[in-house]
Amino acid sequence: MNHLDMKTIVVLDRNGKFAEKCHDTFELITGDGARQRRWPMEKSFWTWCLEGVFEMHRILSDVYPTESPPLRFAVAENPPRMLENEWKDELPTTEELQNLMFSVKLPAYKHTEISLIGGLAVAIEALATETQKQKDENYDRKYSEPKPTVVNPNPPDRAINNANLIVYTRLRTEEEVERLKIEVGNLLRTRNNIANGPNGVRYCAITSLRLFIVNFYATGERCFIKTHPLKPHPLIPILKTWVISRKAADMPDAIHSVLFSAFDLGSTTVTKIPMKTSDASISYDVELFHSAKVHALLKETKLIDEHSKNAHSEDGVTYDTIRLGWLTAPKTKWTLFPNYGEAVPFTTVLAYSAPLACLTQFVLSGKFVMLDLEKTFGHEHNMPDKLVSHLLSSNKGRVFIQEVDFTKGVKNIRRKLRHPKKLRRPKVPVNKSQFNSLFQQMELAMVAKDRLTDELSAEEQKERCMLEHSNLERRFQRISRNIPMFEKDTFIFKDLIRKQLENLIVTFTKVKITDEEFGQCKAEIRKLQQLKINGDFLIPADSDIGPCSVKDLSDPTEQLKVTVVELATHMIRYKKFSDAHEKLYNSFAMALQVDKLMSGSSGQKDILNFPVLGKLGKRKIQEGESPLSEFLRKRKIDTSVEMGGDEPKNSEDEERVIEAPQEIKFSLFEMMCKKAEKQENKIRREFVGREKYGNKAKLYTQLLDRPIIDRGDRSSSPAPSNDRTDRFRRMERGESGTPPPIRKLYK
Repeated sequence: MNHLDMKTIVVLDRNGKFAEKCHDTFELITGDGARQRRWPMEKSFWTWCLEGVFEMHRILSDVYPTESPPLRFAVAENPPRMLENEWKDELPTTEELQNLMFSVKLPAYKHTEISLIGGLAVAIEALATETQKQKDENYDRKYSEPKPTVVNPNPPDRAINNANLIVYTRLRTEEEVERLKIEVGNLLRTRNNIANGPNGVRYCAITSLRLFIVNFYATGERCFIKTHPLKPHPLIPILKTWVISRKAADMPDAIHSVLFSAFDLGSTTVTKIPMKTSDASISYDVELFHSAKVHALLKETKLIDEHSKNAHSEDGVTYDTIRLGWLTAPKTKWTLFPNYGEAVPFTTVLAYSAPLACLTQFVLSGKFVMLDLEKTFGHEHNMPDKLVSHLLSSNKGRVFIQEVDFTKGVKNIRRKLRHPKKLRRPKVPVNKSQFNSLFQQMELAMVAKDRLTDELSAEEQKERCMLEHSNLERRFQRISRNIPMFEKDTFIFKDLIRKQLENLIVTFTKVKITDEEFGQCKAEIRKLQQLKINGDFLIPADSDIGPCSVKDLSDPTEQLKVTVVELATHMIRYKKFSDAHEKLYNSFAMALQVDKLMSGSSGQKDILNFPVLGKLGKRKIQEGESPLSEFLRKRKIDTSVEMGGDEPKNSEDEERVIEAPQEIKFSLFEMMCKKAEKQENKIRREFVGREKYGNKAKLYTQLLDRPIIDRGDRSSSPAPSNDRTDRFRRMERGESGTPPPIRKLYK
């Protein structure tokens, strides 16, 4: 289950109970020194809930900066509503979240009639609404998979829709919690019935729902709700529930526990962080939140328990954290740890403190921090008396934690040797023989000349500049048109057929054909013509060649017809290579009457109806036009036509000029020279004035043209007396109890 694909909705309750105070005061300090004053303050439950929302947003945006989970907010009021109209691919920014929360009015004591059920109903309806990603998946499933038939009446499965529902409540007894779970289960059943019904096109059935109940109570108030981890509902298999009950002042512990369980987070506490104060040097601890991916090796080696020991705790957090010691990285080679694992962003659990500022600033300054796994449990050390399991580093303004494979990859290597990865063969055999022939024609050749030691002639220079990626791409597109993807859709590339028509199939694909090869191709054309006249078999009727495009091998006419049609579609790609190619193709077409054989009355549609490697645009065949002519015209279709645009005007009357192919050569030396030149251009140059004038550069030459102003002789001006200077210094120091002069700040 990918936790980043799970849609999440947080339900806020505007009931009058959330307007009450939580009976937990804190001091707000204003002023400094003798003017310092302390103001006792008290928060309402609604204020704590909003702080929990912003704390959740801070952690998720730091831990998942690029691939954030879909998150929305619902408010239980009269009438209940969603704060956003649709699902988005990214988390809202802090400013957007502030605007959303400001749009919700504060709860009042008189709003006791507001029910949480209304907010849950709109939240579950929003969870059943498809995101853009789910719409794309459902569209592909609907139109790519086979439609329901009498044999297979079941419709194609829809996209998986996993969801989280986080609810802030103020309950007191276990009976109230059970009633809330039953209400959510009933709403879930109702919404899934609508989604699976005939009118449920707008919705996607919820395949699994995890309900997180966060219950708050005031200080001194009795609450009988017990905390428990995720467990399945006994009556609803797709529903799991998770409950935590804390005082409102302990909101951070509740929110952190919810995030840890709902979004697949991991917790790492960095210990022994050195901090120098004015008095002494003290070590501090900082807890980090990150994706649980970097703890995969620790879980595999059973250094971390799968289930938390604090899952049923009635105070504090409900998750476990692993403690790793701070270890400053030595100045050694970067190959110190050759085996690495995942690297994910991390954030601090607390938003503000001096130790976490020390940690993040140290890492952001470009330095590495190694984390020592103090309890080795028999594993070998990868540092002197240390076992480093993780690294802290920074990149592009973000801090990352990276896993180190302290097992030296031995387990992974053994696992790969014992259980090698099996390559799944396709169910239908592919046309490997023709694909091999195709890619052999695209082979790159090295240029033997070295332009540093040998001088190139004009012809060689032309050949060197001839290589372009577009030329290579055009050639590939030309010769890869209409190649059958599967073995059952070809006949001439079977080994038994290919041996008899080697020259027309293989030799014809060369860029240049010699006179001897030309004669051999003509001989094979005459052989096919003689088979047609005599009505003989190309291969015996009882030949075992596997699946092929010939439906009845006992019919010699069908064998020859399929052979000629496939040879025509194969040879047409190489017709413009040279004059010899064109003469051979014309002789082949005239001797075997290709145009007549491929006319509409010969049933050639069954022969050419197969999945191909190259996609051609759709265009209706004009009346009286042969499919072979249509095949030639398809090569003129523009890319915009394939993408759904309009065809160019008079495309039927224009004749496409097919350039003769050239020898494909690839100059590795020239490519390296260009790369070195590009890197040299990126090197920062010295200041232009310093390059021109040396170390004594005249940086401000415009000042040389200004006239020199004579300000007169100042040698006779009296210098300031020592008494006057000492008097001003004493005033600055405040000597003899005299306070220093008050300086006005510039505004």
